Amino acid sequence: MSSSPPPDMVTEAEADEEESLASNESPAAEMPMTMAASMVLDHLPLDAHNALSSAGMLEQKKIHLRFRPGPGTPSLPKPRVTISSTHHFDWIVRYLRRQLRLDSHQSVFCYVNQVFAPGMDEQVGNLWRCFRTGEDLIVSYAVAPAFG
Repeated sequence: MSSSPPPDMVTEAEADEEESLASNESPAAEMPMTMAASMVLDHLPLDAHNALSSAGMLEQKKIHLRFRPGPGTPSLPKPRVTISSTHHFDWIVRYLRRQLRLDSHQSVFCYVNQVFAPGMDEQVGNLWRCFRTGEDLIVSYAVAPAFG
């Protein structure tokens, strides 16, 4: 049988490893950095309320949408429109329903970049900021589900 050291005894290899780890740590690493010394906080406004009030604002007031019809769906007479960045995605759905002259029982399915269908309460400016192609947000639409 092999003899192993009791659990409460530390072997020489473990002691050497602990000693080398302790020697690699510098005393400065243990000292916390003060808020005044932080480079990140150097450019933040003093009033947090002002900073938070404009945190989600898009600097561009108007954005461009490009509509692409899905299979079996008619094209729009004007496939590129400019709208306010503060509109919600449900505005786009209502616009498409008017342009396509759909009845109240007919649906329109919209996809951003042919990838996902955003929530109706999603702000169009945020979608444009994250998923635009060039200067346009591409919205594909269809009268039948096209994906998934």
